[in-house]
Amino acid sequence: MTAGRLQTKGRRAAFAGLFVAVSAGATGAQQQPRNAPPAPPPLTSSGPNSSDLASAQCAASYHQALEPLRRDRAPGLGDLLRKVRAAEADLPGRWLYSAQLFQKAKPQKQTKPERICVETKEVRGQERCARYDFKPVPPPPPEITTKAPPGAEELRHLKLLSDVVDGRGAVPDVSANGKQTFLVQRLAQDLRLYVSQPATPVLCAGAGELIEFYSGQIAPVKRRHEELKAAAKKLAELAATRTRDIAVTEGRLYDAALAAVKVIEQARAKAEQAHAAAVAAQAAEAAKAPPGTPAPTPIPAPTLPLVPTLPAKPATPATLTDYAVISLPSQVGEALRPLLPANLVAEFVAERDPMVMLARAQKAILDPDIKPATGPAIEVRDAAIAALRLHEARLYADRYAIRYGEIDTLLTATIAETKAAHGKSCVCRD
Repeated sequence: MTAGRLQTKGRRAAFAGLFVAVSAGATGAQQQPRNAPPAPPPLTSSGPNSSDLASAQCAASYHQALEPLRRDRAPGLGDLLRKVRAAEADLPGRWLYSAQLFQKAKPQKQTKPERICVETKEVRGQERCARYDFKPVPPPPPEITTKAPPGAEELRHLKLLSDVVDGRGAVPDVSANGKQTFLVQRLAQDLRLYVSQPATPVLCAGAGELIEFYSGQIAPVKRRHEELKAAAKKLAELAATRTRDIAVTEGRLYDAALAAVKVIEQARAKAEQAHAAAVAAQAAEAAKAPPGTPAPTPIPAPTLPLVPTLPAKPATPATLTDYAVISLPSQVGEALRPLLPANLVAEFVAERDPMVMLARAQKAILDPDIKPATGPAIEVRDAAIAALRLHEARLYADRYAIRYGEIDTLLTATIAETKAAHGKSCVCRD
């Protein structure tokens, strides 16, 4: 067998099973999806001397350098999609905190209006009703809802996480119909086949170009990973802002209540002053009256408006910078403070798993038998639910970024280690 035939046979064996056949007459390319990545470059000699590229010594060294990848990376590459597609059984598969958390079902039975007589007439000496009408039915009591819709930026991040929440933490990008399923599947499969191939005399031939090709193909995966990490960071900032809004809302309501109390106190003072002036004027007139004049009727004291008791003045909200360094359990505890008794808040904050903490807290919030010592104002409750919603989203974003990062890390590390092994072993190129 000639050296040329040996080289051609070795190349075919080295790259069997990659994206597409490397020959000019590759088959099966028509069945690829429209968004399929381009095929790897054809295998050609990358050095000035083909005999050096086919050096068995270089190929053996390169094959030996790939051994750790065959041992440590290949199994993970083969199992990558199954692992990141798996749902987490401990997740509920739905949002725990939403704008409809306190929404009550509308009553099934509607009160029928009562018919009443509004006009009568006399018929044969008897009074009969001439015209009927219906007595107005009082409207039902207002529904208990929370009016804390997410802002535009919050809504954008919540939509990003919708499929992750519904899928119990499974990475939607590589689901059966995911946008990156085909790309990741091909990269994982072909990298696994590449590092697992048997030793051939021309293992180094064209490997550099192929590795560079894979490095370019992984760019969308790395970009998506960065997007998810940025989303998780932004949600942490939004959650801190919403948590601080609870104290801001409490302070605003306290200031409004204090202003109302001052108005009532001023009204009471004016009424008391007017009453005292009237009494004094009556007494002066009575003193001028001649002897024997009947005493005037005492002027009754005015009915004074009651002064409501103000709650304790809330603490001044910390700055957003301060909230940014507060731990997640402490921030969740601050959000739960207006909604639950202090002992339950302390118990939930001590929970090690943040998702379990939020799930337990949600059940307690919806339990009609569990109430805080002082019921929060609607605005404070709404602010607390909005904060809890963002903390839940923050946790999902963290999990999403971490699980997707497994794809990026494994593929990137495999390519980088393959490139390093090639650069170190295939010295026959220089």
